[in-house]
Amino acid sequence: MKKLISIVLVLVMALSLFTACGAGADGLDGKNGQDGIDGIAPQVKIGEDACWYVSYDEGATWQSLGVKATGEDGAPGAKGETGTKGETGSRGETGNKGGNGNPTYMWVKFADQMPTSDADLKDTVSSFMGVYNGNSATPPTSWNDYQWIRITPEVQEPEVGDQDFNVLFIGNSFLNTENASGYIYKMAESLGKTNIKVGDLYKSGSNMNDAYSSLKGDKTNFAYWENTDGSWVKTSEGYSMRAAVQEREWDYIVIHQSISNAGKPETFSNFVDYVSLLRYLCPGAKIMFLMSWTYAEGATSEKFESYYGSDVQDMYNRIVSAIQAEVLPLGVEVIPCGTAVANARASGVEESLITYDSYTDGIGHLTSPGQNQSFGRYLVCLTVISKLTGLPIDDIAYSSKNLTAEQKALAIACVNSAISNPYTITDCSVN
Repeated sequence: MKKLISIVLVLVMALSLFTACGAGADGLDGKNGQDGIDGIAPQVKIGEDACWYVSYDEGATWQSLGVKATGEDGAPGAKGETGTKGETGSRGETGNKGGNGNPTYMWVKFADQMPTSDADLKDTVSSFMGVYNGNSATPPTSWNDYQWIRITPEVQEPEVGDQDFNVLFIGNSFLNTENASGYIYKMAESLGKTNIKVGDLYKSGSNMNDAYSSLKGDKTNFAYWENTDGSWVKTSEGYSMRAAVQEREWDYIVIHQSISNAGKPETFSNFVDYVSLLRYLCPGAKIMFLMSWTYAEGATSEKFESYYGSDVQDMYNRIVSAIQAEVLPLGVEVIPCGTAVANARASGVEESLITYDSYTDGIGHLTSPGQNQSFGRYLVCLTVISKLTGLPIDDIAYSSKNLTAEQKALAIACVNSAISNPYTITDCSVN
């Protein structure tokens, strides 16, 4: 995957690693590369401490690379006496022409972990990057020929028994307090967590590229809600997105793509930059991608018809393909909410128990107590909490309003199946 991150990281890391190296003779011209996508152009400068600094947000903040841009200053020498001017010497003979210098090449490889064998090398962006700088006109095949450095943050997984649970959702109404984040606090509490904070940055109708643009420009066009005691509180209608992302050490940041664009990989053009910026702003957080559910069979949506031919199975397959092509290569884990919903539909659950506006507005918002039914929201929130905590949900005590024991058992079965088989639809009927 030749995406912008590979270009940016190679330039920055190569500059860090080889600033102190002498320049070699000009190398051979390389082949023209494919056009890259627009992204955040990193800026570099020399700080007052004579080290290189890099900015990933157009100069708003700077991060030291810890590499000296110049040599250390030597101690001042004593002033010598002025000598007498000597006579001009005779011109020496012209020396023999020197041989051609050896060209210098730079090659880059990647690895999922710190490599220990040549088989670990790969060409697509991954957690570790190796840089070769030498005379080989072709990329070396030995991992020992490269200098290796981690280029993605090493996230410390929260322990299963850890009582802290801090998660931030960023997206549209599908992730807001009435949908995928609605029951997260109460479910986390039910599973034994005691120090809980759930945040929700929400803008109606927004898609992933809108969220990235707002975060990049630190706009205040998202509302911010938070839940620290079991109740949702709206703190601000126009809240700084960066302030929300950086205000605490989130364990998880959950993002998604809008339902209409979820199966269109071309709408993921800023995904690499979006994830990179989130990792830069909150390096300790694990970025998670929430898989959207499809429109309902027969939903009255123009986008469903024009984008997916009103074919639910085709839309599901295209959502899975987009995730496998755009999300997984970055090491971003997926919360399979779309598969959990598909499992419930395959198990005979009526659409009116899952979404409440599929046949009116054609959208697909989840049912909640406000619609006298909470199965849809309970199902999706249970998928989220199961994936984030890794805790068993079979005996979870929390049960939402208007949810029957049979519906709860089916929701648990659908979620367990989705977690085990995130891209396979299963009939989980409870006999």
